[in-house]
Amino acid sequence: LPTTEVVNYLSHPNKWHRQTAQRILADRRDQSLVPAPTKKALETSGQIALESFWAINHSGGFTPRLAEQTLKNKHPFIRFWTIRLLGDSNLITPALRKQLTELAKTEEHPEVRSCLAASCKRWAAKDSFPILAALIRRNEDANDKHIPLLLWWAIESKATSDRGAITKLLADQSIWTTPMMRQHLTARIAQRYTTERTPANLATAGRILAQAPSDTDRDQLIKGLEAGLQGNAVQNPPASLVTETRKLWKTRTHTPQLISLATRLGLPEAMAEAMALIKNRKTSANDRRALTKLLSERRSANALKLLLAEFKASNSSGRRIELMTAMQRFEDPVVGTSLLARYSEMPQRERDSAQNILSSRADWSLAFARDVDADTIKREDVKPATVLAMQSHKRKAIDALVKKHWGQLRQSGEDKQKRIAAVGALIAENKGDAKAGAQVYAIACAACHRYKGKGGNIGPNLDAYQLNNPESLIPAVVDPSLGIREEYAGFNVVTKDNQRLTGFIAQNAPQFIVLRDLAQNSITLPRNEIKDLQAMPVSLMPEGLLDALTPRQVRDLFAFLMQK
Repeated sequence: LPTTEVVNYLSHPNKWHRQTAQRILADRRDQSLVPAPTKKALETSGQIALESFWAINHSGGFTPRLAEQTLKNKHPFIRFWTIRLLGDSNLITPALRKQLTELAKTEEHPEVRSCLAASCKRWAAKDSFPILAALIRRNEDANDKHIPLLLWWAIESKATSDRGAITKLLADQSIWTTPMMRQHLTARIAQRYTTERTPANLATAGRILAQAPSDTDRDQLIKGLEAGLQGNAVQNPPASLVTETRKLWKTRTHTPQLISLATRLGLPEAMAEAMALIKNRKTSANDRRALTKLLSERRSANALKLLLAEFKASNSSGRRIELMTAMQRFEDPVVGTSLLARYSEMPQRERDSAQNILSSRADWSLAFARDVDADTIKREDVKPATVLAMQSHKRKAIDALVKKHWGQLRQSGEDKQKRIAAVGALIAENKGDAKAGAQVYAIACAACHRYKGKGGNIGPNLDAYQLNNPESLIPAVVDPSLGIREEYAGFNVVTKDNQRLTGFIAQNAPQFIVLRDLAQNSITLPRNEIKDLQAMPVSLMPEGLLDALTPRQVRDLFAFLMQK
């Protein structure tokens, strides 16, 4: 068809015809037809105006002069696509910058504002920051699902290349009080500069802290600065940042976040206060938890002494789990001794946590295995994952005790196939009791898997699966390593002090990782303390899960899982 006839299909009621016409026009790239669709785009309305605008672009007719006209168009999606094309091509002029800045102040359609925010990431700082400043002041967008993050991505993209533009933006004190800044941007900007700990970034963090006009804004900055410094202390922080932090220490309430920030920047009085607050029974549970984590990361002798005293004195199982998790990063025999001394009194979840911790170091593992050998701890109470973790230390004394009490932990492929067939025959010969199976599930599976709205989140959520097919369900239970989804892959971590930890990476940050173990406790590990980090080739779900159950319990468990 001649190009002039192809253009006529832009107004066809059938969408396929319109899209095919657009494709043909894009293939031909005939600039001679630009005047006709330009007239329609500027003088008509509705879908035909938008189709004509796209045809102009496909034919190579989109220019800054045309953009100046289409930005005034009554059709919101012509304005939208004008901004999109300007952003995609990094095209902007002084006149367009002025027009786009005004549009940021007055645009009524949220999708157009969203496109404007997204395009600011592509334009240079001198062009994008006047627009960003106007969008930040649009209070109606503070609760939008997308615009706050689009604004943040635009600012973050200039964090190091144009740090002067950011401090200039924040020199206007009125912008700090906007809902967009306080709810979404202030803390993120602070965190960006402490997450990547270059001298220039930390100095910028100090300048921004000095710019904050109110205590409310300073508290938001403290939140972000502290989040970026998670994991370990800063070596040789710039004087400007330390000076501003000292000012905060003298004038602001000593919250756990401020204490953490000051400690990581080297203020000795902050660590002393952290320890005092942990001892103070009036300190809230949340604050004590945060401060306990801080002491764990600092690992001073006085910190360990305090944590051990708290562990011995505490009557709360949940609090003892927090303390055990904190103490596991201390390479000291007294930690293992203290956990084993209290092991017999622990409820099940606390024992699970203790097993994970004791199996993470060779000396603690050996002491644990010797307690099993002495029948102080029942062999049946030790989880397969704990035994495998103890074996990973490759100590002859540990291996001998493991072989004595648990034998071979991993079955051969042939053994697994026989077990799959046996379980299939077992549940086929006699239907189980789903109600009784729910109790078996709660004991054997619920710690890791969520099902019917209950359970943990370590493994896949079983509500998302069709479980009424025994041919797929039984192999998945007997041989969990047959298929491991990427998001549920476990990791082995070896630290530089030879602690071996296993779990899921809950947070993967530039300076640290957060590892969540099988008891659902989390530990923060600075990257500079990690010697090796490897994905596990096998599932964290232990093999032989059904071996600990009676035939009746196996039938009941599958009846519960497979019920409609």
